[in-house]
Amino acid sequence: MNIRAAVAPAAGVLALQRLRDRLSGRADTSLALRGAFLAFGIRIAGAALAFISQALIARWMGADGFGIYAYAWVLVILVGTLAQAGFSVSIVRLVSEYRARARLRRLAGALRFSAAFVLMLSSAVALCGMALVDSFSGRLGPLYREPLLIAMATVPFFALSELGKGIARAHDRTAAAYMPGFIVRPLLLLASLAALWSLGAPLTPSAVLWAVLGSTLAALVLQWAQITGNFRATMKPRVSFAHRWQWVRMSLPFMVIDGYFLMMAHFDVVMLNSFAQPAEVAIYFASSKTAALLAFIFFAISAVAAAPLARLHAAGRTDELRQAAGNFIAWMFWPSLLGAGGLAVLGPSILSIFGPEFVAGYPTLMLLVAGLLVQAATGPLKFLVGMTGGQTTMAAILTVGLALNVAFNLVLIPLFGPLGAALATLASTIAATAALAILVRRRLGFWPIVGMTAQRRI
Repeated sequence: MNIRAAVAPAAGVLALQRLRDRLSGRADTSLALRGAFLAFGIRIAGAALAFISQALIARWMGADGFGIYAYAWVLVILVGTLAQAGFSVSIVRLVSEYRARARLRRLAGALRFSAAFVLMLSSAVALCGMALVDSFSGRLGPLYREPLLIAMATVPFFALSELGKGIARAHDRTAAAYMPGFIVRPLLLLASLAALWSLGAPLTPSAVLWAVLGSTLAALVLQWAQITGNFRATMKPRVSFAHRWQWVRMSLPFMVIDGYFLMMAHFDVVMLNSFAQPAEVAIYFASSKTAALLAFIFFAISAVAAAPLARLHAAGRTDELRQAAGNFIAWMFWPSLLGAGGLAVLGPSILSIFGPEFVAGYPTLMLLVAGLLVQAATGPLKFLVGMTGGQTTMAAILTVGLALNVAFNLVLIPLFGPLGAALATLASTIAATAALAILVRRRLGFWPIVGMTAQRRI
């Protein structure tokens, strides 16, 4: 016991020293680790800020008004994410490759074209959305028409902010990528609404959506003021139509991939709502949100993984790519495993915060956590495949995975209720993740599984 007591502090000091050395280095892994810590901190702060702001907005607006606002904002996220046509991910690969190969004119052309393309496409989508809202205004009712029109007007600003996030990530500028969306925008929204409320102005859904539009635009201006130097710093662009078409073809599969992850995040609740009682839906929703606490780790590692993987692949540094992939997988899996253990122990207590009846969702919570651990064991597969040229095959695999998810939900929800929805999510996640892992093995020569990246194909 005395030896253990003496060794334990020394081991702790040694571990901290190693972590400090890793954080203070200038290698790609050290830069990525610092970026991951920063992204994790921004995400945690953003989540806390979002929770506080949403609670205050709900109190100021009332339940009915808040429901309309929430519906409109979800539409902005869904439509705005898809309206950037996958360029928020593909631009990371393009910038990383062109920087690695010193193709500065091509880099400048990709930056300018992506901005122009996303602006035009998202504006066209917004105009079509406004036309649809106006056409169905009779069915929507007067309370929804104006807020949804404002939401559609916000879509281009949101889409451009997603593109700006990708450009900043490609240049390893984590703060410029995530601070505007997670910190600046909600702070500006909360400040403007607090000012209106203190002045006694009615916080109608339309007024709140106007504030959303203004805060989104202001955050966008701040973000692009930081990243436009990347446009000016490069040479005058000179690219052909073939290059532009190549960039679009590269980006479209990422739009499908983004759609998959959006659907997987929300479709189980939609399917369950069609078969189960409202109380069961509520318990499942609480379980999924509790399991999503592990997503902070996913977010932090994924935020910094794309650019280094793309640079190493573009430079043909295969061994370093495999090593970097192994690092990212380990950084994602072991903290996730620790977090899963915490949820296994504290899950009932956390669920009881929603109400005593929500403790019944504990088995569902554990199934959802198991699915997240499967993903964590293979790390940021989306970027490992996408940044190395496999985005088209990945889009096809994930489309099949989504179809399996729908089929599993249709079969399992009527049999097992919320537990069936969780089983469907777990089964389709295992299938899609296994298929992507096999794809990496065939294309890159190693298994993207924790502890197995060193095993090369013979």
